[in-house]
Amino acid sequence: VLSEKEDAWPTAQGAWLLARRAGFDIRYARAEDELPESSFYILPSPLMDKYSAYSRRAFWRVIDKARGGSTVLITLGNGAILSDLEEVAGVKTENHFAENSELRLETPDGSFTVPNSYTRQITSTSGEVVWRAASGAVAMTVKELGRGRVIFFNGAVESNAALTGW
Repeated sequence: VLSEKEDAWPTAQGAWLLARRAGFDIRYARAEDELPESSFYILPSPLMDKYSAYSRRAFWRVIDKARGGSTVLITLGNGAILSDLEEVAGVKTENHFAENSELRLETPDGSFTVPNSYTRQITSTSGEVVWRAASGAVAMTVKELGRGRVIFFNGAVESNAALTGW
């Protein structure tokens, strides 16, 4: 699901790279248009340092897909922060400020780093923490929501994939 308020192709390319690496293909939809039926949606972090890349209407339409049984992945990097994260993803922002940060993540295939131009310190309130950075910071959570679930990633992983060609 792409924002119409910015040039979203770098984000779209990164989402495509991650999807291909995970073994599936994706279709693109604009956030303000009717969303196609799918079992999985990606709401990527905006590239711009703005809080309004997605309208509230578009955001809640995607979240309604999770309530209906789909899985929704929300990624946040740059200056993006959503006030409804605690309700939908089970995470609470404790601190958020303009300072470069990075999440160093370990995988069975090695490690990688997700840089951010902001620092976001979060805690899990009702989301299950499924991945922590090497520093112990929450990197990914999963929360059941209605008949579906929301996966939250604390960084713009798709934008970094586009930049590095993961």
